[in-house]
Amino acid sequence: MMRVVPRAAVLAAAAIVVTSVSWGGAAAQTADIAVAPGRLLGATRFQLAWLDWDAPRPMFLTSLANPAVAHDVAALPGVNMALVSVSKPATDGRNWGLDPSDILGVDLTSPDAQRVQPRPVLLRAHSSESLTWPTWWPDGSAFVFQREDQAAAAVQSPDGFARPPAWIEIAQADGSNRRVLSGSGWQPSPAPDGSAIAFVRFTGQGSSLLALGSDGTEHVLVDVGVFPEIFSPRYSPDGTTIAFGARSFADLMPMSSPPTGLADMLVARLLPRTAAAHGTLADLWLINANGTNMRQASALRAHDPALAWAPDGSQLFAYGAWGGVLVDLKSGESTLMTYLTGTTAVAWLP
Repeated sequence: MMRVVPRAAVLAAAAIVVTSVSWGGAAAQTADIAVAPGRLLGATRFQLAWLDWDAPRPMFLTSLANPAVAHDVAALPGVNMALVSVSKPATDGRNWGLDPSDILGVDLTSPDAQRVQPRPVLLRAHSSESLTWPTWWPDGSAFVFQREDQAAAAVQSPDGFARPPAWIEIAQADGSNRRVLSGSGWQPSPAPDGSAIAFVRFTGQGSSLLALGSDGTEHVLVDVGVFPEIFSPRYSPDGTTIAFGARSFADLMPMSSPPTGLADMLVARLLPRTAAAHGTLADLWLINANGTNMRQASALRAHDPALAWAPDGSQLFAYGAWGGVLVDLKSGESTLMTYLTGTTAVAWLP
């Protein structure tokens, strides 16, 4: 099975030649990696679906009526219901990505060929809030999620991206007993033993990665100022490691010189600086759960990544808008799957 990495095309001798220009970091390498066992559940084409590791052939589980859009997905082995955030964008396309969302439940026990009707699990309490990024508590008794206040002033990142302020909350599996865990946090991920919740905090100085202990104490794992943006922290299945995506401050620097010549201008056109592009090119990182030994997991860059671990902990998958990145942690090799595109939370189930 062949894997393809998009490269900048350079015009030479009246022909288009594919070169080894990287995505903006070190030259990236790809390999044909055998995917670890398991099924990938995610949102694609506005619906919840089982994603095909080998080709763009999703097996849809829902048939949400237009203009509803399924995005962030949560699933847990042994729990027969997936959680999915569903929004209804404006029909004229404005405010895309910031449309208020509710959390719905989807039955995973139905036959693969049969689409099911999601049922409400947790609905917005008022029109200005949005409920996203649900993640099951390890025993399936509850779920944590991100609540955005879209009526409040946005939080501005150093690179110019703005996000509604968000809280981390928890609710019982049926949506009852909703309460706040952190008054400022995004993209929560509980540890497998329930001892902590990893999350991101966005500020005007950059992002930080934190862990909220069971006693309510916050522990800084990656401090503000290391990265302008951090994305999608996820604990490994054994709880020893946290994976996350991160953008570099170097990406915010202007080009040292303007492009000259046809080839340079074409490269600049096809691979714009991240600050000027739609979304974010991010590297994939690992850090020990106690905040030590931070290291880069892959030289391939994912576009607005949402991460998921293989059930056996051997691989890491980043769902990105320009293609999914699969990383084999033992060999260090990476594969770009250009047909698996998306930016919302996914689940890798046994």
